[in-house]
Amino acid sequence: MFLRPSRDIPTITARYQAIATLLRPQNSEILIQMTRSLRKVPDMKRIISRLRRGIDSTSTCHSPRNGVWTAMEGFTTHVAEIQGLASSLSGLDSTILLKQICDAIDVTTIGSVGSLVNATIDFEQSKSHREVELLYQLTVEVLQQSSKLELASESCGRLDVLLTLALAARKYGWIEPTIGKNERTCVIGGRHPLYELSTPNFIPNDFGDRRDGDVDGEETKKAAHQMLVVTGPNHSGKSVYLKQVALIVYMAHIGSFVPAEEASIGVTDKILVCMPAHESAAANESAFAADLKDILHTVKQATFKSLVIVDEFGKGTCPINGAGLAAGLMEYFLTLGFNHCPRVLLATHFHEIFEFEAFHSYGYLDFVHMKVEINHGSGSEDVNEDGPLTYLFSLGHGRNSSSFGEQCAAMNGVPGVVVNRAMAISSIISRHEDLVTTCARLSNAEQTQLQIAEETARQFISYDLRACNLPGAVLDAVRMLERLMSTGF
Repeated sequence: MFLRPSRDIPTITARYQAIATLLRPQNSEILIQMTRSLRKVPDMKRIISRLRRGIDSTSTCHSPRNGVWTAMEGFTTHVAEIQGLASSLSGLDSTILLKQICDAIDVTTIGSVGSLVNATIDFEQSKSHREVELLYQLTVEVLQQSSKLELASESCGRLDVLLTLALAARKYGWIEPTIGKNERTCVIGGRHPLYELSTPNFIPNDFGDRRDGDVDGEETKKAAHQMLVVTGPNHSGKSVYLKQVALIVYMAHIGSFVPAEEASIGVTDKILVCMPAHESAAANESAFAADLKDILHTVKQATFKSLVIVDEFGKGTCPINGAGLAAGLMEYFLTLGFNHCPRVLLATHFHEIFEFEAFHSYGYLDFVHMKVEINHGSGSEDVNEDGPLTYLFSLGHGRNSSSFGEQCAAMNGVPGVVVNRAMAISSIISRHEDLVTTCARLSNAEQTQLQIAEETARQFISYDLRACNLPGAVLDAVRMLERLMSTGF
């Protein structure tokens, strides 16, 4: 039932309806009892398989002491109990999926099998001389009902999944989304279903197009965004946000409630994810090569109905080539046009690529960033400030022009001497200065010569030359030398 998501709206909405029925307050006690019974239902397909193997061989694997018939007897008892509980659910008649599950369990056949097992197997007595013959006849008769037994087992499995989703929705505050072919995916107050369990204060974030009720037609097309670029510092929550959106869309398509305040989900044919890969000796390829394969697969498979998640593509190679690859991927999708571009959610640290004027001409490209504060809530986001970062984990409109790499390094314990040197070099690069000349190291002989020259200059300016009748140009040179020496030159 839930091996893969569905794109069939009636199937998905039937699952939503079933979960909503299970969550009715008047069904709470029934849910507790069904949960207890479902835990005791054995795997009937495995039992049937063992019985068939036993009948095809001369072994006694189906003897009463190996647990097969005990499991069979327990199955018939608990399945009949589950069917009775499900039939008493409030709102069952208006819930198609739950009614189908109840109808699929043939209580009469299940009961007759249970009675036959109890009448044939004496679980308390020792082995009799006709045991093999009796067990063989019992096995043949039970296998004649194998299809109905397996159908009942499958129905219990479907009910177990729906019950699990309902209990999770009630426990974690998930809501029923709306889904449609013409819907544009919009999530208000979305949360990551796993990360919110590992942090005491998870910050919800929105995704999608916020549009007023009077916006329609061509204006709606202009307001909609097919590509959303997420920027922000390291550890600010970009990757969690990308995964959160993908998981909410996935959960909606399997018929589950979703962790959000409101959610409208458009029917999605594929969720294509390009996340940074981990290198593995078994894979016989680099992490960057694995990323490129993911991108190739995404480009070939993506359609207008697809959701594409790209997290920091291009960081596995040099910054220039990486920025070029990221920009090229963005431009490829954008040039497909609004009616053919998939829904793309992309996180990157290549801020320089957004200086290209070509990207500004696409009205369906939007930028957001993960908010941070520096210097204990000053609100400034100047990269030159070296105070600690405060991560807000909330989404803001527009893009961030810095990744705050040095501040993140300091907060994660990198030694100050390394961070300070990194900031100095970054400043040199940002001013397009000669990095080789600026970072050049003097030899021991050159350092000795420089030290002697500095001592000579300090002795020279220590003399009171103003009393001498010297030309003004000489006095100006002396004053300039004094200023240079006072700065530690």
